[in-house]
Amino acid sequence: MVTRAFKIIVENLSSYCKVRKEGFMIKGTIFCLSLVFISFFINSCKKESEVFPDDVTITFKVYDDRDSLISGAKISIYDSYQSYLSGVASQNVGFSVDSAISSPGGATFLLKAQTDYWILTTYHDLTRVLKLSNVSISSQLDKLEKSSVIHAKIKIAPSGANISFWSDGTNTVPIKVIFNSLTDSLVSAISVAPLVPGNPGALNFSVPAGTYSYYAKGPKNCLWTGSVKVANGGFKAIQLTTCNTGQITFYTTQSTTVPNTYPITVVLDNLDNAGQITTPSASAYTCGSPLDPNALNIYRDPNTYTYVAHTADQRCIWTGTFTLSANGCVNIQLPLCP
Repeated sequence: MVTRAFKIIVENLSSYCKVRKEGFMIKGTIFCLSLVFISFFINSCKKESEVFPDDVTITFKVYDDRDSLISGAKISIYDSYQSYLSGVASQNVGFSVDSAISSPGGATFLLKAQTDYWILTTYHDLTRVLKLSNVSISSQLDKLEKSSVIHAKIKIAPSGANISFWSDGTNTVPIKVIFNSLTDSLVSAISVAPLVPGNPGALNFSVPAGTYSYYAKGPKNCLWTGSVKVANGGFKAIQLTTCNTGQITFYTTQSTTVPNTYPITVVLDNLDNAGQITTPSASAYTCGSPLDPNALNIYRDPNTYTYVAHTADQRCIWTGTFTLSANGCVNIQLPLCP
């Protein structure tokens, strides 16, 4: 706002410049031009401040289901229902027109009057290990009157349930996880279990409260299965524990010129159809070397196994027994078949 003294200077600017006309000096010229510039700047600011005279100032305070005032909750404002749904799906990351973190004094927003807005507020209660939000309570903000100054209360409560699958560096990724009819992959490892939902190193799912089965499969024939029960607002971190499967390599240097040799079929314990060898290896395979693409490379849990292998015409049959240790390696070369 222009002060009275300054208004007098500006209003008398014209007469001041006329009085100095006969003895006009450079200093006088600069002074007059400076006053003109300042006057224009202030008038511009006044006009700029008048562009949105109807905006609404609204301050939110957040309370949980125990009526405790919450600091640290994230409040996001959306200007469309679709954006709000995207915000819910992303666990309050992105898609909003504005966001702030709650404090005892509240979080203040400047909004357009008579406009539809949706609000998403989320908070991780580390003490109760719960995720709280306003999703199941109220999300749409009523249209607000012009130039209003409003103090509002947002209520949050446990809502939905969250599951995070994680693995440390002892397992090879990616690991495919099937959970609640959804399929996704865990592609990274973390050193400790996540304490709250949404850890970027974990594979995260949001579901209604209930009991769910899961199935996970990783490289080296690693398998994990189980079930988990989560309450409304609950969170569970499921570790895909260290997989101790070992590697078995079956190979032969039998020439392809001998008819009816390939494919050679390998069966473990008379029931487990392990696979086939379709081409000969150039040389013997050594554990720790890169996998031989011509060999049959499989992975199994530590145990003692029997095997039966036979040529396509079954003129040659090989049998034997081997013991596989945790993370171990066994090489079995099938002798030449006449």
